[in-house]
Formats: sequence, C-alpha cells, structure tokens
Amino acid sequence: MEEREETIDSLLTITTPRLILREASPEDIPVLYKWRNDERFQALCSVRRTSIEYENFVREINNDLSNDRLMQMMIYRKTQEAAIGTVYAYEYNPTDQNIFITIYLERKFERLGYGVETIYAFGRYLFETLGLYKIYIEIYEYNKLSLSTAQNLQFSEEGHFLKHRQFNGQRWDLYRFALYQEDAIKIQRYMKYWNNRTTSLIGNT
Repeated sequence: MEEREETIDSLLTITTPRLILREASPEDIPVLYKWRNDERFQALCSVRRTSIEYENFVREINNDLSNDRLMQMMIYRKTQEAAIGTVYAYEYNPTDQNIFITIYLERKFERLGYGVETIYAFGRYLFETLGLYKIYIEIYEYNKLSLSTAQNLQFSEEGHFLKHRQFNGQRWDLYRFALYQEDAIKIQRYMKYWNNRTTSLIGNT
C-alpha cells in the first residue's frame, strides 16, 4: 500500500492509509452506549464498573464532553461503514501542555495495527493543534496486548502505580506511558509493517 500522511479537514476528520477518524456526533450515541456497558470496555478503558440506562448514558457523555473530555473520535476502516472503535482525549492541561488519550477497539479488530495507527493520527493532530509537549496513555497490567505494544515501541514509562485497580478478584498495576513528538518515527515504522501486510490477514472482519 502506498504510504502517505494523514490529512485533516475542517470537519475534524482524520484520514490515514487504512482508517478514517471522525469526530463523534449524536448519531454515534447508540454504539457508544453499547460499548460503555460492555464489560471489556469497562475493564480496559473506564473507571466505571456498572451498566446504566440509555437516558443516563446520554447525560453522562454530555457531562464528560462538557467537563473532562476534550474531544472524541469514532474509528472506521476505509473498507466498512460501521465504526470499529473510538478514541478520546481528556484531562487537557494547557499550562504544562499535556493530555491523556484512551483508545477502544472491538475485539475482532485487535492485532491488526489499528490502535497504533490511531495513536499516530490522533496524536499528531493533538500535537499540532494544541502545541502539546507530551501525550499520556494509561494501561492496566492485565491488558497484555496494549502493554506489550507500548513497551515494544519504547514509549517512555513515566508512572507505575502498584495494585492500583481491583479487577476479577485481584489487584493489578497501572502503567502510564508518555508519547512525545519524536516518537512518531517509531510509530511510522510499525504502521509501515501493517500497511504492507496482505489483506488475507484481515479475513472477513
């Protein structure tokens, strides 16, 4: 596949070689609600542990977007219409020029490099528009796939919180990684590997 950098248009749509990231809209609330109540999403991406009713979720996400959550994007593959995940930025600190991001992908779209491609595209957008110094990503110890990816890409481990989370009857550590602008080179190499893979790896997903 031909390599090219993402383009950003006025509609807050970010395009990469394989993905389209589009700013979340009210039409996305049903799928976001489904993910919000999924146990896997709660385990990997949220401090919230219980399911809620649809009306309460509408209030919850509007409150998040009005207060803590700066921006939320839906993740699409170019080859299909339905969203495969979401990424959002929160706890923006304009004084110290840092922000946190969280990524969620449906399980069948893991291990295809989409998470890293999303980090690259969304991260670059945030760096360029907010003038950031670094972006934080937090990963729980039991999230082995994301943890190994961050370590393999040699993201800077800047926090290790012991026994931070109670989950499935155990206590687990929380790791905080920082992404700097110069880390884009590492991510681009990873993206190139996946962009050159044959579509047979994707199958019917």
